[in-house]
Amino acid sequence: MTTIFFAALVASAQPLPAIKIDAVPGKGFSATVAKIDADQYDPVVDCIKVLAEQRCGAKKVRFGRYFFDNQIDVERGVTVIKDFRQAFTCYDPATDPYKPVPADWKAGATEVTAATRFAQRFVDNLDAGNGALLAKLMDPQLEPTVAEMKRFSDEAKMHQTGRANFRCGSMAG
Repeated sequence: MTTIFFAALVASAQPLPAIKIDAVPGKGFSATVAKIDADQYDPVVDCIKVLAEQRCGAKKVRFGRYFFDNQIDVERGVTVIKDFRQAFTCYDPATDPYKPVPADWKAGATEVTAATRFAQRFVDNLDAGNGALLAKLMDPQLEPTVAEMKRFSDEAKMHQTGRANFRCGSMAG
């Protein structure tokens, strides 16, 4: 009985949509899919992972930014994902700038100071709405834009009341 149910389920499943892999000069690759039913999202992402590994060969895969729009297909009563895009790059672990650290690693005073300065710079620019500098502070794999980071700042401040800012314990004056 289980075999019959499984066979019926497989027979009724929609085939996965076409996945296109394009080289993006200076950035790696982009996997795109025109349209996915929401229940196909996980299988499509799994397939993209396999295709990326094949494309990278002996190198490792690092996934970056992804994007999609969604809408409801009213006639079928399902969510549809449109214009799905997943960026990825291939890298050699021997030359990877993101080096792994031991599980028991603890930050020293120098690292804590540097991280605190970075976080404060980020928050100061979030307060100021400086989308250009916020975009520069983000990891390039995320492909941040000035407009997106300005919107992020505006949305982060949307519900502030009074004169407070993002700096812990401070008041704008």
